[in-house]
Amino acid sequence: AGISLPEPGTNNKLRKTTSTEKPSPQMAFQEKKLTITLNGNKRKHQISHNNRASILDAIKSHTLASKEIAKQQAKEMLVEGTMGTEKGYVNLGMPLRCVPEKSHFDIVFARHKSQRKDGSEYVGRYDSNTGDCIKFYVFTIGKSVKKIVKCLDLHKDGCKLCVYAFKGETIKKALIKDGRFLPLLETREWKLIENVDSVLENTQRVDDLEDRRFEVEVKKRRSYSMSARASHSCEVEQRQSCELERHILDQYPSLTKKRRQITQTSIPVKVIKFLSNLSNSVGYIFWTNNGNCGGATCFVLKNHYILTCSHVMNFIVGAEVELEEAAQVISGSAWVIFSFEDTHGSQDKEWSIEPWFEVFDKSLDYAVLKLKENGSPIPMGLWDQIAPPPKNGILHIIGHPGQQKKSADNCVMIPQLLLEQVCQDHIQASVESNSVFMFSPRSFQKGFKNQKLITYETCFIQGSSGSPVFSANGELVAMHTAGFLYDHKGINYSIIEFGHSMTAIAWDITNQHETFYSSQFLSQDDGEMVRDDERD
Repeated sequence: AGISLPEPGTNNKLRKTTSTEKPSPQMAFQEKKLTITLNGNKRKHQISHNNRASILDAIKSHTLASKEIAKQQAKEMLVEGTMGTEKGYVNLGMPLRCVPEKSHFDIVFARHKSQRKDGSEYVGRYDSNTGDCIKFYVFTIGKSVKKIVKCLDLHKDGCKLCVYAFKGETIKKALIKDGRFLPLLETREWKLIENVDSVLENTQRVDDLEDRRFEVEVKKRRSYSMSARASHSCEVEQRQSCELERHILDQYPSLTKKRRQITQTSIPVKVIKFLSNLSNSVGYIFWTNNGNCGGATCFVLKNHYILTCSHVMNFIVGAEVELEEAAQVISGSAWVIFSFEDTHGSQDKEWSIEPWFEVFDKSLDYAVLKLKENGSPIPMGLWDQIAPPPKNGILHIIGHPGQQKKSADNCVMIPQLLLEQVCQDHIQASVESNSVFMFSPRSFQKGFKNQKLITYETCFIQGSSGSPVFSANGELVAMHTAGFLYDHKGINYSIIEFGHSMTAIAWDITNQHETFYSSQFLSQDDGEMVRDDERD
């Protein structure tokens, strides 16, 4: 039996044909030769296969590759092709007739399968078009909205997808039919950027795109929801924050001197060394749950227990889920790595999560999770580093902003006086909140009467929720939560970020979850650590 093309209106899965079905004359039988390597092994295997079939069929025809695919059923196969001078992850449904002779393909297996919303396994595009095939390359990290692909393992710097299409198709149709991009390319406005300054509208045809490389730039939304928040890169956030800061300080010159004294505080080398050690305890928690993918930051609290924001749990499990079910969903769809410092590759040692979800608090926005044993030593816990937050000065945040590699930001606490003046003149609210909050002047002031919050300016964005915040002395003083936004002439500025005080969180764990604390955290040194007068 050969391979037949899907009927119109069906999904793109490949199906077996009967012996009575005949190929079209344009698809006359030819052998296509290629080579493959498996799971990083340098030994090349040669394949010769019918060019009417797909790359997936050719790979499965090889005995060793077929056995490896069967063994790795719980994972998604990723195939990086070298076709001519370009490299990129190919669509498994690409017809072999579109592949140049002597192409080479490296086969690896992602941690987790991408799935369609209907739960069926994702295979890719397989098209009956017999026209001229065009191949071009799209970087997997976008220019504005960073996350544009479904597979987390492909969301890394320098990674490209090889997209195939046929002459006459539009760019938009090609990327949507590819199947590996997120649905936002169907609903949002976007275009391709080549060499930084060359723009191609997605309504253009693909005819002249052969072997060219592009980035996807998604148009920013005027209203600032969670998805729009993700569309700002860290660099853009820094620039906008600095512009607003100058605007504020121009109106309040009396604050400039005090602000300069704070920002010019140097960082002792011993603190840099100390923070480097502490960063080993900071992890990246990522999830994929029925097409819902994302990432945030966490850190080891003590033993195998980690801390992150409770709103992150909402992103993982969705709304209105029972507690027991939530624990199972989190355990089955979320993982943690501590070594995402360069690329998020398969070499990283990942930790699964126990189906246990009992210690959390929505008002303080924290959740405690337990890691499963995986044979590796757990990084140092930060529970013993907890201290009351300072009144002002320099803070250090370590996390995964934009769901990218681990990084640190040195930022400045915002004094109470500046908060009130910014509130009075600059806060406008009409935008729905998610992990980013918008407040009216009155509610803004009311919110910061709660001394369990500390405020600062940072470039950290989506993905950094759950990051530990350290004082200039390297003490754990807060957990980064979210930010307040300011709409000025249609542009959304992040003026203030905030985190919940770790002494408040520690007090809540100690007093509201006493059984857990006594059995898992209590030691002789812990008894006096969190006093009642520190809970605020």
